[in-house]
Amino acid sequence: MPDMIRPAVSHGAETLSLGDFLHAMKRSRRLRPMLLDAFVEAYLITRAKRLNLAVTEADLQKAADEFRMRNGMASAEQTREWFQREAISDADFAAGLERDLIVEKLRRKITDPLVDQAFQANIQRFAKVRFRRVLVGSEGEARDTMDAIASGRSNFEDQARQRSLDLATKNSGGDGGVVRRVDLNQQLGDIIFQAQIGQLLGPIQAGQGFLVLRVEEFLPAEMDDGIRTGLRKELFDNWLRNELSKSPIEFPLMEALNAGQIPGGG
Repeated sequence: MPDMIRPAVSHGAETLSLGDFLHAMKRSRRLRPMLLDAFVEAYLITRAKRLNLAVTEADLQKAADEFRMRNGMASAEQTREWFQREAISDADFAAGLERDLIVEKLRRKITDPLVDQAFQANIQRFAKVRFRRVLVGSEGEARDTMDAIASGRSNFEDQARQRSLDLATKNSGGDGGVVRRVDLNQQLGDIIFQAQIGQLLGPIQAGQGFLVLRVEEFLPAEMDDGIRTGLRKELFDNWLRNELSKSPIEFPLMEALNAGQIPGGG
C-alpha cells in the first residue's frame, strides 16, 4: 500500500507518513470520531440530494460574503492570504459552504413541520420568570438575610446591595431579569416555578454560596429565534440518531490498522 508511506507532513529531513498519521490518530482515540464525523457529513449530503435539495449560486455568494465579513476578509488580498494559511483552494472553500448550506436545508426540511408541535409539547420548559436574588457565602448569612427582609428591618433590594456577592445583580437590588425555566438547573427551576409571586425562597445552595430569591413575576412561554433554533437541533439530532441506529456503523480502516495491514505506527 505505497500511498500509506507517502509523507503527510515534512519538516526539513523529518517526515510523518500517512500511515503513521493514521496510527497516531488511532492511538489518541481521535480517529474514530473523525471517521464518524466524515461519514455523517456524507450521509446527510446524500439524504439531502435524494430529497432534491440544492444550493443556488445566490445562496453560495451570500454565505461567502457573510463568512468573509465575520473573519475580517475585507479585500481580495486578505481572502487570498486566508486561503494560503488554511491551505485550501477556492473550490474547497465553495464546497465547504455548499456542504453547510445543504445540511441546513435538510435540517429545516425535516424539522420545520415539527417545531411548533414540539414547542407546545414542551411549553413548560420555556416558561419565564422574573426574580431577584442575593448570593451570600454561607447558609447562616442567607438566613440572616431572610430574617431581615421578613421582619421588615430591611428590604430585598437593600440586602442585595449590602450583601450580595453576585456583581451582575448587586447594584440593581438583585434584579435577575427574565429567565427561562430551561436555562435554570432542574433543582432551582423546580423551586422557583413551584413558588408564589412575592414569596421569599432560600437558603438554596449554589456552588460555594447560598441564594435567597424572591419571585417577581411569571411570564408565559413565547417562541423566539433562540428556542426555534434549539428545537430544530434537538429534533434533527433525534432524527439522525434514529436513522443511524437502523444498521451498525463499521470502521474497516480501523480494522485494517489493528490487523497491521497499513504500515506505520512504529
